[in-house]
Amino acid sequence: MDIISPHQDNEFGLVEHTPIASLYFGGMHRFEFSPIEDVQHPSIGKVGINLINGSYLVMHYPSNIFWKHVSPKQPGIFEPRINITFRLN
Repeated sequence: MDIISPHQDNEFGLVEHTPIASLYFGGMHRFEFSPIEDVQHPSIGKVGINLINGSYLVMHYPSNIFWKHVSPKQPGIFEPRINITFRLN
């Protein structure tokens, strides 16, 4: 299973102020958000959601500015999954 480290979607050409949407198919997996910390805004901690087959997740602006996201490695979970992400370029 491929794992992508915590990140923000900041590809060249993304249209500012637009949502990023994802469709999930296959086995259940965890999706987590971690705040991007700075001196004026201390961390409020990690939050997450378990996504199941057919889940639809929308990250509205400005969530991608203030939060990183990841689908962490989950030992013992072997079901295949597919994520289709939509971004406006």
